[in-house]
Amino acid sequence: MRKKRLRGGVGEPGSPAGSGSGPGTGPGSGAGQATAPGSGPGQADVPGGRNPGGRRPARVRNRLVGAVAVVAAAVVGAGVPGLLDAADNAHDSQQLVDLAELNARAITLAHSLADERDAMTAYVAAGRGGGGDGAGDGGSRPQRARVDRQIGELRSEAQDSSGDTAAYRSAAKLLRSLPQTRHKALSGTDAADHLYTAYTEIIQALGAIGTDLARGLPARADSADADTRALPVLGRATEQAAGTRALLLAALDQKGGPSRLTRLAQVTNIREQGALGEFRQDASPGARDRYDRTVTGSDVNAAERYLTWLTDRPRLDTADFRLGRQRVRSTLTTRVGLMRGVESAMATADIERLGGLRDDEVTELEIRVGLAGLCLLLAVGAGVWAARTMTQPLAVLRLGAQRLAADPAHEEPLTYQGRNDDFAAAVRSVNALHAKVGELARRADELEGERMRLTGGRQRLAAEREVRQERSTTLRAQVADLTERLARAHTGVHGRHQDRQNHQDPVSLPDVLRAAVGQIERGERVRTRSLPPDAQVAGFAADDLSRLIAELLDNATAFSPADAHVELSGRLLESGEVVLSVHDEGIGMTAERLAEINERLSDARAAASSEAVDEALGLGLYVVVRLAARHGIRVELREARQGGVTAEAVLPGTIHTTSTGAGGEQHRRAEDDASPAAGPGPADTDPTAPAAATASDPYAIGPDQHTHAGSETARTGAGAATDEQPRTAPGLPKRTPRTVARQGRRPAPAATRKGGAAQAEALRRRLGGFQQGARDGRREAAAETGPPRQQKTLPQTETDGAGAPDERHSVEEAHE
Repeated sequence: MRKKRLRGGVGEPGSPAGSGSGPGTGPGSGAGQATAPGSGPGQADVPGGRNPGGRRPARVRNRLVGAVAVVAAAVVGAGVPGLLDAADNAHDSQQLVDLAELNARAITLAHSLADERDAMTAYVAAGRGGGGDGAGDGGSRPQRARVDRQIGELRSEAQDSSGDTAAYRSAAKLLRSLPQTRHKALSGTDAADHLYTAYTEIIQALGAIGTDLARGLPARADSADADTRALPVLGRATEQAAGTRALLLAALDQKGGPSRLTRLAQVTNIREQGALGEFRQDASPGARDRYDRTVTGSDVNAAERYLTWLTDRPRLDTADFRLGRQRVRSTLTTRVGLMRGVESAMATADIERLGGLRDDEVTELEIRVGLAGLCLLLAVGAGVWAARTMTQPLAVLRLGAQRLAADPAHEEPLTYQGRNDDFAAAVRSVNALHAKVGELARRADELEGERMRLTGGRQRLAAEREVRQERSTTLRAQVADLTERLARAHTGVHGRHQDRQNHQDPVSLPDVLRAAVGQIERGERVRTRSLPPDAQVAGFAADDLSRLIAELLDNATAFSPADAHVELSGRLLESGEVVLSVHDEGIGMTAERLAEINERLSDARAAASSEAVDEALGLGLYVVVRLAARHGIRVELREARQGGVTAEAVLPGTIHTTSTGAGGEQHRRAEDDASPAAGPGPADTDPTAPAAATASDPYAIGPDQHTHAGSETARTGAGAATDEQPRTAPGLPKRTPRTVARQGRRPAPAATRKGGAAQAEALRRRLGGFQQGARDGRREAAAETGPPRQQKTLPQTETDGAGAPDERHSVEEAHE
């Protein structure tokens, strides 16, 4: 047989260009037009029709169909347990209904058998010769015929599943022996009590059917108002009441015979009372009320009196026999009939209730079947729809990708007119990739040339990096050497600062405040405002005042924001006292806390006399109190209007003076220290070098703590020099370097001070050289690595405690 070859297969030469162009090329949505001839399960994803691995290609459609089948099976599997449970419940409910109907017929048969038992017992007790109630043949034949008919109905009712119970099988076995029992009663020699026992066994076996029903009742059917469990108890009470009636009537017929029947009547009466008590305990309030409303009346009351009278002794006496037998029979029969009526009504109610439960279970089963079927249809429908929405666009994408892969340079891009979903994104990505193929091909040659150029540049950069690393190592060694030199210079300056601390000459107030700023850790945040220009502090109080202001500044900087400034200012009062103020911008204090601290500050001598630190003040304010008490300084804290706290220290006139020539005296002293007339020194020393360094050199080193005014004679001769001395914007004299003799040594001649000035000048030259070397190093490094950075000088128009206003600093001056 010759095989036909399909023409225009996708992936073969000669196939139309639009065969895989995607949806929109034909009528409909376009997705269904993507599958062309030759795209069957055996078609490969590469030109040539074979998979590179040699395996048979798999289709996504098959997997989607399998997934739909699995989902359907999962839905069915999830619904089957519920359906089986509902079916079991419906089956059990039907069995309960059948058993309840069988129990109702058993109750009716038990009532008829009890009447036949009463007649047979009376017949035997009367000597099988007849009685006064018409039971001469052991009961009428219609009564026995009714019993036989009811037995047949019971057997017919038990043809369903209810006949499989053990209780019914036991009752049916005893019912088969009923003809023998009747024969013994009519023609045998058995006593009345034996006959009573034989009938009672059959009746109790019929009552066991109701007991079996009550025991097998499920929890869903045993509701609060269901009296199924109480029904067998009421049946036993009714059966015992009928037995008591039969025994008492038989005992009355014997007239002085044996007392065995009377004793049995006593037992059955007691059992009846016990069964009634159990019924009242188990039955619902409605059932108890129904019983109380039904079993009542004059006949019932008379019957209960007869029962109490006839069962109080094990033998009947003459008075008992004088009772009217027909009256006793009538009242007892009426009572038993009412009790049987309540029992039959409860049995009928059980049938109706269990029938309603069966209907509910059947309805629930139908609902579950419907829901399971609906879920199955929804799952299968959704799976099929999802599979179709995936396979059709996937075919478009696959066929178009094969077409582009065959000739990416000349084929047209894919077109997709479906929804904007993942497949549309994939089509856009394929088209973007197709557009980039040509661009990448054109740039391939350019990138190859660029790669060669970059390779040469990388080699040059590697060589330059090695050179930079060597220069960086050299610069780090130089910086380490300069750091050691700076440390030695700082040690020398610190030693000279220690030599100045024991002089007793007056010290200018600005120098004292500068020294206070230099003692704290955050001195760069302090801004000095207006100060009395001519104020001086006595030498013996200068260090203590500096420490006091330092403690106030330290507290202000510690309890204010890190980016906020602390203002230090002073003013001269009309009384001649000087007030120094320290203002911060912190969160402030409460009024109670502020009052407490001011109270302790006001009594400075009492606070200072304490040996232990006052916990309310803290260590800083404790030092302030002791220093204030030592020199009579008044310190007070106030709450600022703009926020924060202002600390004011009032200096008494005993520790400060005012001199208009103090600044000139300092300037002249500095010039005297640096002039050649001070003593022998190096020949090339320039007298104007210190002043020039102070004015222009940012590395000029001034006094670290206090500069002392000269003697009265020097102060008198400095009048002319005061007007010529350079001053800052607030009017303070600019700081000039000077040397002080070390403590504990004798005053050296002028030549010694000259040597000290020369050493200071040499230190400045060394530090200036260090700065110039650092700048040259940075400039050379910037020139080698890139464009040079412009160095910026930070203007500082306010004094920070280390220099005068309007000075520009390149580095931060060191504070002790």
